Amino acid sequence: LAGVARAHLIKTCKSFGIEVREEPYTLEEMMAADEIIVTASGTLCRPAEMIDGVGVGGKAPKLLKMLQDYLMNDYIEKTN
Repeated sequence: LAGVARAHLIKTCKSFGIEVREEPYTLEEMMAADEIIVTASGTLCRPAEMIDGVGVGGKAPKLLKMLQDYLMNDYIEKTN
């Protein structure tokens, strides 16, 4: 869904050279993904850890942490 947090995450990914594809995914593709990121104004960038009770993601923790840190620092800088 369109949203401010989603748009900011996509812009951030592109600025770091991280490929962003906005297209439908199959359940099989989601289960095999390195990371699945959920965005919302309250959480900015949160990993999905389970789908249907099965663990997913967790294969790119450094990349995820880099995005989370950048987004949080950017948020703090712009709201202070």
